[in-house]
Amino acid sequence: MTRRLIVAAAVLAMALAVTAPGLAQAKKAPGPKPPDGMAQRKFDADTWLQMLTKHLDLTAKQQTAIKPILAKSIADMKKVGANTNLQPDAKRTQMQNIRQNTNAAIRKHLTAEQQKKFDQMGMRLRERAGGVGKAPGNKPSGKPTGKGA
Repeated sequence: MTRRLIVAAAVLAMALAVTAPGLAQAKKAPGPKPPDGMAQRKFDADTWLQMLTKHLDLTAKQQTAIKPILAKSIADMKKVGANTNLQPDAKRTQMQNIRQNTNAAIRKHLTAEQQKKFDQMGMRLRERAGGVGKAPGNKPSGKPTGKGA
């Protein structure tokens, strides 16, 4: 009887040793992908405002004016991203429009120097997204890139 217990315990231990790594990997599996490549990190109006304040030295009055613009933009983006009736191209277009309208609304509250910095920030983001003057999510133009041409 003791021998059966030892064998059963050994079989159980081996089964756990084989399945435990698989269970650990299953727990690490990413959840559903956010719509249209939206960032997975938390990005709320406060976080965005802090970043803008840091880079543009926003005054308290500017922060008060800009925060609702950011909150509306994020809410609008989430709404578009969650809309299952829209095709990816339509979502991309609507999100680009939201970004453009948000940027225009923010610029109205900035000084000329802050506007210049704000525009430079946008350029850097577009460069990271795939090229100068190319908004994130834009498809390639289909024009030759010089490789093999």
